[in-house]
Amino acid sequence: MNKRFSMAFRPKSVRLTPVTSHSYTAPTHLSASAAPVSNCLNELSLFGVPLEVSLSRGPDKANGTVPIALYNAIEFINEFNLEEEGLYRIPGNKRIMDQYKQEFDAGIPIDFVKDHTSRSRIHECHDVCGLIRQFMTCLPETIFTFELATSFQLKEFGNDPNNMDELDLKINRLKDLCDRLPTANRDTLKMFVKHLNLITKHSAVNLMTAKNLVISLFGMAIHNRTYFLMIQHADRIFAEDDTEHTEPSTPHLIIPDEPIITEVDATPLTSESNLTTITPSSTISEQQSPMPSSEPKIEAPQTPLKKRRFTAFKRASEMFSSTLNKVMKKFEKKK
Repeated sequence: MNKRFSMAFRPKSVRLTPVTSHSYTAPTHLSASAAPVSNCLNELSLFGVPLEVSLSRGPDKANGTVPIALYNAIEFINEFNLEEEGLYRIPGNKRIMDQYKQEFDAGIPIDFVKDHTSRSRIHECHDVCGLIRQFMTCLPETIFTFELATSFQLKEFGNDPNNMDELDLKINRLKDLCDRLPTANRDTLKMFVKHLNLITKHSAVNLMTAKNLVISLFGMAIHNRTYFLMIQHADRIFAEDDTEHTEPSTPHLIIPDEPIITEVDATPLTSESNLTTITPSSTISEQQSPMPSSEPKIEAPQTPLKKRRFTAFKRASEMFSSTLNKVMKKFEKKK
């Protein structure tokens, strides 16, 4: 073989160096113990660090319990982009998202809402959504904390969506668990979930239902069922008023055992109409006799919560009266 040819294909000597342990530790959301914060991260970084650290490194808002990077990004989407199709499903520009992160880590918080209002800088909604996704998924510890992560899986409950009694128990359970979270975790989770709930209220336009959001953001994560439930019932889980939280998910028409209601006036139920009640020994004429005029009128309550309950009961009573009237008419025709 030609010497020049053989020299060309001779392998070069490779200098081997001992492998040292890397300082970077990937987030371990499924781990049973907390992962240490990476030493290679910038000392001012707001991403990939615990929430308490992120709050201490930058200016804060919302009473100092929500990191500013997440707060500003969510406010921008809520204010201007709720009807944009494919939120969290369409990926953002990685180069722009990295630029956002560098600015926040350098202590230069971006006010997306102010930039958009003054038109001093253009921000694409999918880039901002990508920034929110990175912040939430790069936390070294799950937002539910390692201590409560297993409890948030709701393993003690079934998966029947039609079981309304179990649904109320799940919601109450989630509310109790959220109250046990550290302040930073609870308020950050509350703002994030309410933001996703707000997106679903425009799903007819943006095509992002609760199911689509869970799949796009969390995939097959162990808490995807929990997120789905929290997004659907965010207003109840994070209710400001305890009376709002205990409001039933659907209006229930409760009929007492005594007296027995055997016939209802065919006219729609109003504040002045009354149900006719009889005992088994009453006659037909007694059933159709009106109630005494001295009976006090039903007045609509003044508080917003009681008004909603009154309206729901009124609507259910009207439907009950209409259905019963139709049944009575069919029965009379058969006679």
